[in-house]
Amino acid sequence: MRAIHPVGLLAVLILAGCSGGDPAGQQVEVVAKVDGSLRDIEVGPDGTPRLLVDGAVWEVKGGTARKVDLGLTSAEQLAVAKDGTMYVSSGTGLWQVPPGGKAQQIVGNGQKGFTPDGQDATGPAGPISGVALDQQGRVVYTESLTTGTGLNALVRRVEGGKIVTVAGTSADGEQAADPPAGTKATSLALTGGYYTTLASGEDGTLFVNGKQSVLAIAPDGTVQASVAGRDPKAVKDAASPFEPEGKATDAAPMLFGPDVPPNLSSEAGSLALSSWEQGTAPPAAYRWTGEFTKGQQAIVDAVFGTENHSTTTWPRIRLVRKDGTITTAAWSARSAALRNGWLYLGISDPEKGVLVARVKVP
Repeated sequence: MRAIHPVGLLAVLILAGCSGGDPAGQQVEVVAKVDGSLRDIEVGPDGTPRLLVDGAVWEVKGGTARKVDLGLTSAEQLAVAKDGTMYVSSGTGLWQVPPGGKAQQIVGNGQKGFTPDGQDATGPAGPISGVALDQQGRVVYTESLTTGTGLNALVRRVEGGKIVTVAGTSADGEQAADPPAGTKATSLALTGGYYTTLASGEDGTLFVNGKQSVLAIAPDGTVQASVAGRDPKAVKDAASPFEPEGKATDAAPMLFGPDVPPNLSSEAGSLALSSWEQGTAPPAAYRWTGEFTKGQQAIVDAVFGTENHSTTTWPRIRLVRKDGTITTAAWSARSAALRNGWLYLGISDPEKGVLVARVKVP
């Protein structure tokens, strides 16, 4: 099931730039690279980076990248438990992959449909995308379902093999983008097919993304917005990584875009999220520079050298800090993960391959 990747290992780039970075670019130190198209990054509690690439997972341990073939035709998102067990969403199913073991389906049964609360998790299911583990180690996931008014999403949890809905409703409900304080999460209508990505905080808070917002679901079942789009004009783009840009509740980042998979990661009160912008190239301070091999340079050039015009789509990693402010951590990175004070960043070109970087969060 596992195969060692040849000399072109996973790239871990150590970014030297922090706040007020060099306008000539962020200096990086490259370790290696992998081939494929990046979908998600997850760094487990043990500090092991894992990449979801083309339906398989690459684990990096001791400088060696190992490919874990999941046996799935596609995969959306990834979560990792303390013991290294992986949870992967794919189509209408959720799969558990123990260390050294085979993938086993724990949610869904291959049939499209809907299973009510209190029933077995292995009943029919709608499309499943987001997956996370809460602080009790329980699996939480997002499921989409078609209702009479359109496409709704539910945030659901597996408890003792049964399903419990944590947020969302299959009926008409309150609009979700910026709910009043104290709103019950299960009264919200998570509409439009946007609520598909999850992250879990150390205090038990669950985060789920909307089209241009992020909701925080408290352990008591109430919800409020972490990113809300209240006053987007008050948020100013930073010229360098990690410079303050404004209040996160004022920001309205685009969390869904062409070839930019939605992504959330939380640690120590901070929240990293992938977004995208359409327009001209980002500031030069965000371009990666360093000592590259020919193949590594090709990836950097392909990712950062996109023609500068108004129809270019640029991936962007935003960071919501504990104090409620928002900043830009990176441009052109498609995915990110927070772990042990580091922010891991991934850039990907479908023809040239994948590079992954990490920077200490200032």
